[in-house]
Amino acid sequence: MKKQNLLILCSLFVFFVSVRIEVLNYRVGTFLPRQKLSTGGYPKWRSKSIKAAELNWVYNNSINGRNTGKELGPEKLRELELYLADEKIKIDTWNRLRFWCASFGTLQYLLAPTCLLFMIWSVKDSRHRSLLKKSIQACTVLLLLLSISLAVYREYYTVYLD
Repeated sequence: MKKQNLLILCSLFVFFVSVRIEVLNYRVGTFLPRQKLSTGGYPKWRSKSIKAAELNWVYNNSINGRNTGKELGPEKLRELELYLADEKIKIDTWNRLRFWCASFGTLQYLLAPTCLLFMIWSVKDSRHRSLLKKSIQACTVLLLLLSISLAVYREYYTVYLD
């Protein structure tokens, strides 16, 4: 029975990771799965942060009176300041998505199928269990199948391709 509870907790953790990655992916504008660019490559994970870092450099140097090669008026500075504040939130979300995909997302390729196999074996072996326990096991199997399909479709492993 303790093994069964541990297996259900592990399965719920796998599902939680899938949901967390989906929420972060939605917040960054559905970056995953990565679509091929017209040039033949894939978009890089860090391209947005590089652009924001360049704009941040222009903004800081313009405020401090240094020559950046671009003359910015006060209205352009304010517009750039608002844009950078918005980009900082997006970049933080991108970084969190990258972290979750690199750590827990890739772990799902090992953990989710293992839990699924043990859970199916457990369901098959439970002839004399109550209907509630069997329904919990069946729901857990469905959650694991959903988590595996999201991991395969969203290609969490692409975090290592850059």
